[in-house]
Amino acid sequence: MTEIQAAEIIQRLMVGEFRLSDYYFLFRSIRATGGLNKMVGMMPGMSGMVSEENMFEAQRKMSLSEKIFNALTEEEKENPEDLCNYVSEI
Repeated sequence: MTEIQAAEIIQRLMVGEFRLSDYYFLFRSIRATGGLNKMVGMMPGMSGMVSEENMFEAQRKMSLSEKIFNALTEEEKENPEDLCNYVSEI
């Protein structure tokens, strides 16, 4: 992720316009840097603070979220609130 991309995402987050595609982009960025283990290991004082079990569970949830995102149509990705309405109707 470039500094420009990060700044754009932060700006959208601050004004309440954070999109599902931003969330997915952050997931992919974490994976591209070597995964969650490596990311946590780079944080000062965090190395060894997260149990292997918790790390495995977090990575499993990230993988599941990525699969769900990949299964969405473009319309669903742009309007995720419609998904919430659909799920509540079931």
